[in-house]
Amino acid sequence: MLKNLKTYLPQINWGILIIFTFLMPIYQKPLGLLIGLFALFTIIDGIINKTFKFTNKKIFIIGLLFFAIHLISVIYSENKKIAWFDIEVKLSLLIFPILFLFKNPYLIKNKKWILRTFVISTLIANIYMLISSAQIYHGNEWIFHSSYLSKYMHPSYISMYNLFALFFILQDNKTYTKTLRYSSYIGVLFLVIMIYLFESKAGFIALLFIIIYTTSIFILKLKNNFLKIIIPLIIIGSSAYIISQNQRMQKMFASLIEIVQTGDSTTKSTGIRFEIWKTSTKIIKQHPIIGVGAGDIKTELNKNYKQNPQIYKDAIKNQFNVHNQYLETFLGQGIIGFLLLSLLLYSGFEQAYYTKNHLLAAFIIIIGINFFPESVLNNRAGVIFFAFFYFFLSQEEKIKRTKINE
Repeated sequence: MLKNLKTYLPQINWGILIIFTFLMPIYQKPLGLLIGLFALFTIIDGIINKTFKFTNKKIFIIGLLFFAIHLISVIYSENKKIAWFDIEVKLSLLIFPILFLFKNPYLIKNKKWILRTFVISTLIANIYMLISSAQIYHGNEWIFHSSYLSKYMHPSYISMYNLFALFFILQDNKTYTKTLRYSSYIGVLFLVIMIYLFESKAGFIALLFIIIYTTSIFILKLKNNFLKIIIPLIIIGSSAYIISQNQRMQKMFASLIEIVQTGDSTTKSTGIRFEIWKTSTKIIKQHPIIGVGAGDIKTELNKNYKQNPQIYKDAIKNQFNVHNQYLETFLGQGIIGFLLLSLLLYSGFEQAYYTKNHLLAAFIIIIGINFFPESVLNNRAGVIFFAFFYFFLSQEEKIKRTKINE
């Protein structure tokens, strides 16, 4: 009985994560329950199979400290109810660092199948969104873009999922059969088209950076110096041109030019973000060390919004957060929280660099860019995605000082 339990426990844990990653892009309500089950069986497995052996500790300790500073900030928050709700949303930042701090040989061995499950699920989610959008008929045309297309998840988050999935496909297809490899390229093209249709500005910028990163990996393998110059110019240049033709990107560029020239912006999306960031910076200067606390971010923002109700009309109505994770953390947890967040991302990229873990590097690029226009860790779709895959991909048997491009 005990022998069978020892054998099946790692498989049960793996099965829970398969279901978890499958549901992440499709239906997120059961994810909390699955995280609880994964935690329970990880502890049981650790006790029975004696798998409590530390993996790379640095990243996981920084992750736990990052959660701890949020927990401490509850103490000096005036709005305790909101502060505790924020902690509840961010519980993944506590649970996954602890669970993945310990080596689980079975999970590490079968890591690819968990990632492949996420890819399949992401493709299904995109197909479902496309079919659902076909039922929306506005005026004389079907609407296949932006929030009309991404009905149950914010366009920035599903674009983030798509980017991670397509990069993994490109990395994983070396192990595929010839037929499956060609099919995988169709899947990548489909995900890129969907990112374009979602019209997420962060998605577009992250896509361009992923194209640059992928191209860099490819050209390092070329021996012809001429091709090393021409190929990146063609790929990156054409990608940048296509992305720049999107209406939302053109509006953003126009807004950025306006901001540089006048110090203000009249466009609704970029303009309101710019004003919120100015307000956030103003509040940060008043509370630079420990911030205003996890529960008082929106309260402080609203106080400042009401001083200029005409400018912040939409922000007051929609109770907008900072829409920038770096500033959100700085505002809530001060420079200590901001430095821990920066160190967390840097440590992950450093590990990816020395272990040649391109997937982890790409993940950090995607997340790091999305942190600029969105408060990703305030949303379940963002914080679970970040906490799970960041610490899951950071599990390494041994950190070798080998550069990523070797």
